[in-house]
Amino acid sequence: MKKEEENKLNSMVKQSNNVTFGQYDISSTQENIMTAISVFLQPRMTNKQNMLFDMINNPSVQTDLDVTINCDEVAGKNNKKRVLKEAKSLMDKKFSFRWQVPGSNQDVETTGVVVSTIHDLKGTNQVKLSINRWAIPYLIYYGKGVGGTFFSKEIALSLRGKYSKRIYKILSSQRDRAVFEYSVKQFRADFEVPENYDNAHIKSKILNPAKKAIDASDSDVSFDYEFKVRNRTKRITKPEADTIVFRIVLRNSIPLFAPSRATIEKQIQTGSKDYSYCYTWMQRISGEINDPDILKCADAVQASGRMQQFVQKLQYYDDQVTLGKCSMLYVRNVLAKILREDYGVKITVHKSAVNRKR
Repeated sequence: MKKEEENKLNSMVKQSNNVTFGQYDISSTQENIMTAISVFLQPRMTNKQNMLFDMINNPSVQTDLDVTINCDEVAGKNNKKRVLKEAKSLMDKKFSFRWQVPGSNQDVETTGVVVSTIHDLKGTNQVKLSINRWAIPYLIYYGKGVGGTFFSKEIALSLRGKYSKRIYKILSSQRDRAVFEYSVKQFRADFEVPENYDNAHIKSKILNPAKKAIDASDSDVSFDYEFKVRNRTKRITKPEADTIVFRIVLRNSIPLFAPSRATIEKQIQTGSKDYSYCYTWMQRISGEINDPDILKCADAVQASGRMQQFVQKLQYYDDQVTLGKCSMLYVRNVLAKILREDYGVKITVHKSAVNRKR
């Protein structure tokens, strides 16, 4: 694998779907600030359900976390004033989540702000933000019932427009699917779409500009879309579309990202998310998008009847890479060894794979 591709692997960021599918409307610069916060929080990302209770009762984390923001990175050079302005506005944006006190039936709904304090480091291009400790569970948990999004920091920061950044992250969370449906009602709520926007406005003001920006970028994933009527009523002869059908378009052949279109079709036919996840990891292990061993190994694991056990191993190593405890190259070699010794199939770890366009 070449250094450029290794750098792409290292720039991948995991974000809680609490954030990806949250209900908010923030600016392009604020999106970049949230991306920078997600990068900072990578070592703390967790899928453990008891994390919140542990955090509350751990004195070492009973304070806010300070995140240093590089203003040039999130807003371009010489734009520190804009970053300060947008960060101050971000202090008005609220988050909310529900949880239950362990050992009791007491439900709690916690609401607050993500950024509690701003520190302007004079004479530098940096701003330090204090992250409300109560926002941390909202930002770092990606376990059961929530899930996580794996995206490229560079793509997220470089895309133009707040909608393109947000939709890119949503597409990244769904990249293993051929089709993703989003109810118009939920889309309006999540994006806080202005009330005077009808579906035509959503197309012209949000979806079309986002698609144009993503298509012009180096993103490995883009989309086509159409509006559909899913809930028909006899009283309305021409009902307004109530669902946005996103069709995931895989653009680049970067191995760590997504399965081929043929494999996605196989996933649809079998209904197997595990197979798709396994296939994606076979691409990562190989490093060569056209390697015939990818399909052979995925099918071998499926035929063994031990797909679930293998997927659990993949999820474990996925977490290790995300948390920075293992390099991707190390994990690729470990998994190739597991496939060889436990499943009797060989896959070559191509260390000098070249990223090609499809």
